[in-house]
Amino acid sequence: MIYRYKTSNIPIKNILTQLNIFILLILGCLLVYGNTSIYANTLYFSFLIICFFYSKNRVFWLAFVFILFSYPFMLFYYRWDNWIFKLTSTVGISFVPIFCLAIFIKYYLNKRNKPTILNHFRNFYILIGIYLIFLLILGLYFGINIKSSFTYLQVLPTFLLYLIIPIIFNEKELIKFNTIIFYFVIIHNLIEFLDIGLRGKIYNMITFNSASKNVILEKEELVRLTGGIVLSLYSIIISIYYIVNKEKAFKSRFLVLVSTISILYIFLSATRGWMIASALLLLYFLFTFIITKKKNIALIFSSLILLVITYFLIPSPIRRNLELSLNRLATLESLAEGNLTAEGTLIRLSERVPKIMSKIQESPIIGFGYSKISAEYYDGHIANHSIILMGGIVGLLLIWGTLFSIFIYLFQIKVYKSHRFRSLAIGLISILVIHSTSRNMISYYMSADASFLICLIFNLVNSSLTRSLK
Repeated sequence: MIYRYKTSNIPIKNILTQLNIFILLILGCLLVYGNTSIYANTLYFSFLIICFFYSKNRVFWLAFVFILFSYPFMLFYYRWDNWIFKLTSTVGISFVPIFCLAIFIKYYLNKRNKPTILNHFRNFYILIGIYLIFLLILGLYFGINIKSSFTYLQVLPTFLLYLIIPIIFNEKELIKFNTIIFYFVIIHNLIEFLDIGLRGKIYNMITFNSASKNVILEKEELVRLTGGIVLSLYSIIISIYYIVNKEKAFKSRFLVLVSTISILYIFLSATRGWMIASALLLLYFLFTFIITKKKNIALIFSSLILLVITYFLIPSPIRRNLELSLNRLATLESLAEGNLTAEGTLIRLSERVPKIMSKIQESPIIGFGYSKISAEYYDGHIANHSIILMGGIVGLLLIWGTLFSIFIYLFQIKVYKSHRFRSLAIGLISILVIHSTSRNMISYYMSADASFLICLIFNLVNSSLTRSLK
């Protein structure tokens, strides 16, 4: 059976692991997109959950769940494509909260499977947890309906990930986990590069021409493929962590390859907040290794020459798409000059913000909690305003205050007489950049992909601290 396979650093087994992942994804394409039966989704996602729940190989299956939550190749992204149960023609239960519950039940409530690593971030949860309870009560005060109740019942299980994922893996298991993710990112992104050149034909094929449900082309020129983008961001953050701390788990050349392909994919996606975040990570890496380590100036020039050569070696369709993506990023200059639409490419400031602000002013201090009002006005593309909508100014300050406390903690903590977690703090800051410019990453309405990403960063810290204390 596929789920019994154990990952290893031996190349042939890495290949077999990726083969297993793609077999499962292809099965999903056939059942979710190629089959019109209303029971096909239920069959596929139920099969995955059963395999996960009864498998003893938590490294493989949690890696697969992380991949699934990141919507690789933009699969299972649209709402009825990720339903495990269809309730009405417009309402269904996503596989995401079911998986979150399955992870919590299997590894947190089951004493035999419960991890033993200490969660050094648990104290940061206390105030947020108390405020979550307050927001649930506040939601009852402002009123709830079937839509709001159903929506938040699907979202709240995501918070359970913070109780288990940060303590799930030890360092050796994390290496195996990251090996799976790194190899998948390389294969996934290379296929996506090819699909950019083919203008989305691969995506149309694997979804049986269901691509109309997702925006791929913008102005008939720019191909925007964003599936699995969270995996690329994670790969950049973790690769930099391993390189900066001179970890021997992976060869530096392999990590450079992974991070380079990941950065290129993010830039080709033309998603400006993610582009800025990945650029921040790249600048941190260059500053750490070229400035602070006082490397030879020749290294700088040789790196730049290599980048230029790589640029010209890129096939022309992909290079053209990269140019269009950079042009889209350049529109932010007009935003600084007062053009709130960024030359017609950004409507969140000109249209979405005024709509949500009109409601926020009715309860700006504590917001509307988990109420029908929040469910109606919530907009994941203007994250901080949506936090104020749900939790008010108090809720926003609580989230940002907690985040900055974590940043300070990671910058100050020492392991083996070194500040080895500073790169992870920069990684969390890059997530906050995305949160403030592109989409909701950290809020009272948490997405599963962002939660999994953050929890894995916490896990890396916890597992490293556990080893240092032995």
